[in-house]
Amino acid sequence: VADVDSPDGFRILHRAAGGINEDVTFFPKGRKVVFAASDGAVRRLLTVDRDADRPPQPLPGVPDSWQVFDCDLSPDGRRIVFSAIIAPEPVDLPARTDLR
Repeated sequence: VADVDSPDGFRILHRAAGGINEDVTFFPKGRKVVFAASDGAVRRLLTVDRDADRPPQPLPGVPDSWQVFDCDLSPDGRRIVFSAIIAPEPVDLPARTDLR
């Protein structure tokens, strides 16, 4: 985050070992930032308060198994759109006995 009125200039909010996606969005009042980043094996949506010294928190409501890549908030901050890959789940198929 860059504060042009601050003599300190820039502040790093989070460094992710797996990288942070380029699409970063602010909540309407500009205090919280939402972004997609890897926190281990999964890329998820994280929020960070730009004025607090706390690690990013997962955005609630997104299943842990989804790999999330991009996000954007509506102007009022009540809706979010994001792209994700949902891991396929195996399905048991019954064995057919009528084939010869």
